[in-house]
Amino acid sequence: MISPLPKPRPTDFHPAGIKPQNDRLVKEKNGMTIAIGMLCHGGAILATDGRGSYGDGTAARARKLCVVDTRSNFSFAIATAADDLDAAETLVRAISGTLIDKAATIKEWEQVEEIAARKMSKWHHAYGQHTPPCTRLIAGILMAGKGPRLYRWEPPATVVPKEEGYAAAGSGEAVTNPLYATFFSPLSPSLGPQYVCRQLAYLMYRAKKDNIYCGNSTDAVFLNTADVSATWINGYDFRDAESASFQLDLILQHTTTAALTDSGQFLENNASSIKNVILRCERLRETVFHASSGKIIGEISPEEKAARRMAEVRGKDAGL
Repeated sequence: MISPLPKPRPTDFHPAGIKPQNDRLVKEKNGMTIAIGMLCHGGAILATDGRGSYGDGTAARARKLCVVDTRSNFSFAIATAADDLDAAETLVRAISGTLIDKAATIKEWEQVEEIAARKMSKWHHAYGQHTPPCTRLIAGILMAGKGPRLYRWEPPATVVPKEEGYAAAGSGEAVTNPLYATFFSPLSPSLGPQYVCRQLAYLMYRAKKDNIYCGNSTDAVFLNTADVSATWINGYDFRDAESASFQLDLILQHTTTAALTDSGQFLENNASSIKNVILRCERLRETVFHASSGKIIGEISPEEKAARRMAEVRGKDAGL
């Protein structure tokens, strides 16, 4: 006996060229993971988790951070959150290659923005009738005389400067954005890189804890305004900081309990105990973030201090 054809489900038939929105969202969440950029005093820090997703549905450890130090007046880093890392890497290589070629002539932000928009549009249109993989980039650009700037880039031509000093992309931003807005915004430009690394480590810890698509070890880079350089940050330092970040959750829980307690002696006791909770959470403050070379991030060596003092003296003598 021949069985009748199964009745089509509502999601089996779509009008021509139209996919259900929920199908697209499921696909995006499956590969978008998390990329974050934050400004700090003396530069910027970009980081990604280490979970990579590819077009064939596989997932593996991946480095999703492109770092370029031109050893001149221009350095940058591009962090990727994408459905297909192979496709995204093609785009990142196209943008970074042009930025490297034109590094000596780039003097204005508009030049960077035009290059990014043009390369993204070309990459997007190369797919023709097909829908390109969902790809979002967080870029940190460091230019001599102009300092750092964060961008959120998305094909075909979205180029958004993030003047507030924070940018995130990927499914994990649903976790990190409200946490940043509640606890760290507005981001003070006076906060040093060590402090901002701790903030970023907490956001990465929560993204991996609260979003099933984020995971693996963290890769991070420090863009240093002082010498217009891009330096990898030791991944073990981020691992240690993330493993200690539960202590901040503990402090927040105690603070909330004390703040919502009825007035009276119980409130006084809870309020006074918060100080002790903060002091006992030493692991939050013990991690020191180093460059891959071993140098402490943001620290100025005695030789560099002497060179800067000499430059200031020469400038004064020259009447500058």
